[in-house]
Amino acid sequence: MMIELIEEIRHGAMAETLSKTDATLADCKAAILRMNGTDRSLVSMRQGELTVLVGGGVGQYIVTAEDHISIRNLLQQRPEQDEADTIDVTVGGQAVDYPAYYVVNVEMVWAAILECLAVNEASERKELEWEEMRK
Repeated sequence: MMIELIEEIRHGAMAETLSKTDATLADCKAAILRMNGTDRSLVSMRQGELTVLVGGGVGQYIVTAEDHISIRNLLQQRPEQDEADTIDVTVGGQAVDYPAYYVVNVEMVWAAILECLAVNEASERKELEWEEMRK
């Protein structure tokens, strides 16, 4: 199934979007690696009814997957994080203090993309933990 990839590039208060309707997993990975947490801090990938949003950059990312049934937020797998700990991450040009357990590294981002969009890439998968909210 085809992947639609959308990258947002901020120019101050304005945003430009780059869209590719027939993106590959390699295109998605390259877009994630271009994220710098400032002018490139939001990438979305859509496949069918599923949309995966990745915000942040440079080692600190937020991942949300949404379909017609639920919204899921990827959780880091380090239980030593205190629920009161927050990390400032820029997503779509807006700095937000996210709970630290939502902030993941690029390896977890890639594992989430594979889990969500590439059912045949099981060899690279990690076990991931998601927070799920039913619609």
